[in-house]
Amino acid sequence: AESQTRKSMLSVVAPANLAGNLPAMASMNGYDGVAFGAPLPTTPIVAQAVKADPLIGTDGSTPLNNAAAMAGKIAIIQRGTYTFVTKCQLAEQAGAVAVIIVNTAANAATDPGIMGGSGVINIPCLFVKYGDGMNLINAATTGADSPVILSIGDDASVKLGEANYGKGASDVGFAFTVPQAGVYPFRLAWENGGGDANCEWFTYNMATGERTLVNDVANGGLKAFITRAPVAPTLSVGKDGGVWKISYTGVLRAANTVNGAYEIVPGASSPYTIPTGDAAAKFYRAASN
Repeated sequence: AESQTRKSMLSVVAPANLAGNLPAMASMNGYDGVAFGAPLPTTPIVAQAVKADPLIGTDGSTPLNNAAAMAGKIAIIQRGTYTFVTKCQLAEQAGAVAVIIVNTAANAATDPGIMGGSGVINIPCLFVKYGDGMNLINAATTGADSPVILSIGDDASVKLGEANYGKGASDVGFAFTVPQAGVYPFRLAWENGGGDANCEWFTYNMATGERTLVNDVANGGLKAFITRAPVAPTLSVGKDGGVWKISYTGVLRAANTVNGAYEIVPGASSPYTIPTGDAAAKFYRAASN
């Protein structure tokens, strides 16, 4: 389980019809026997996606036909013919800042997993399911008319627990502090390498040794939700002497024009005060993030 800051390690910034989070799994040096790929950055990589030519990749003896177009970009390559490592190495050698490997049609119903292999690769390497990857492939272009822009970053600021070995039905305990009552997002990444498997979340009473399943509210278990409906932000404006006061919930954003790009107001807190005067017009709105 991990506390979540991003909703996914991979998201589409543009085009608008594809924008949003995509499920993905990263392969990283030393993770569960995997020995290639850099850790996901805490400051996201935001770059244009370029599909490899050839899309399936080469055997590593020759560079990609469009290697020059990979520099500073996120390479999209489809699984098949050659190893994950070979494909990712070719992309890195061409100057790509990250790699997205797309699963094959034969595994279209399979969720992304951790790619196996061993090799020296120093950029993030992600694996996505067939349908999501094909949407990216079909939209990706090396031109500037309608580029596909992706964001890749660490979706967890704190890792609370981990087990990467054959262990059977045994507990993995971890502790954390809840600073105040509220709703806290957690992410569970789970993959079964083979054989039987089970997974459950519970709280553990250190004094009595009692375990209580999450959502077993009748016995004191913590409440949990699969999704949470966002709370609509509010905003109101009033004048107090020589200042305007903006009272709001959520995040305060401002723009120089009513249809302009609204940016977060740094350090703002409610009520936000603005002196009256002859300054240029400013437009404010409250947002959920």
